[in-house]
Amino acid sequence: MTESPERSCAASPFSPVEQKVFDARVEKLAANYPPDKRAAALIPVLHAAQKLRGWLSPQTLAYVAGVVGVPPTRVQEVATFYSMFRLKPAGRHHVAVCGNLSCWLAGADKLHEHLQKRLGTRPFEPTADGLFSHAEVECLASCGTAPAVLVDERYYEGLSVEKLDAILDKLASEPAAAQPA
Repeated sequence: MTESPERSCAASPFSPVEQKVFDARVEKLAANYPPDKRAAALIPVLHAAQKLRGWLSPQTLAYVAGVVGVPPTRVQEVATFYSMFRLKPAGRHHVAVCGNLSCWLAGADKLHEHLQKRLGTRPFEPTADGLFSHAEVECLASCGTAPAVLVDERYYEGLSVEKLDAILDKLASEPAAAQPA
């Protein structure tokens, strides 16, 4: 499933070290799919790329298209459909607040307003220190335990402003080495 020159003319967006990590992840993913069904690995490969870079640049999207053997427009369609993919640079910790009806009725609007005030940024805009970014997203599939927030890859449910502040305070106090890349 690794890139071959005939499948993609897009240059790799990764540094040499990142490229080795990406290639290893892609090879591990490839074991889960038949060779003739590599396109099915698109979402996991996008996750692998985003985990390395923090977001998916147009160059990264084009490169992933070659890796999985699909047209770049297909990668763009998938990346823009799912709110878990970030198409703009984000903070080290990205806070996604569910904006669907159940969460909104349970107070997600207050969480989102609080985040904007506390962080002092617009959606997807990293804070000055690069530590946080935030956005309102569509359903996080947690209606029964609303309001829900996704921080990086971890769900938090039944949140209040105070509980959200505690999560942010804990993340802010972690040494950079302990924080996910």
